[in-house]
Amino acid sequence: MIERGGSAIIAPDGRYLAGPVFDEETILYATLDLQEIEQESMTMDVSGHYSRPDLFQMKVTASDRNAECSKR
Repeated sequence: MIERGGSAIIAPDGRYLAGPVFDEETILYATLDLQEIEQESMTMDVSGHYSRPDLFQMKVTASDRNAECSKR
């Protein structure tokens, strides 16, 4: 079997709070500090599911930088 499935409870920062459990029936319980949700929403996930190269590009060129400096 390629994908076994499984169950887990994952914290907002990606660590396991309970599980993972494979190949058995069980009920998972975990305690979560709800302040972690707000703290982790401030984290920029540049390599995970927020990574959208089709929407975000950052380019820095010397000509743009020099032009901006000369205006001051």
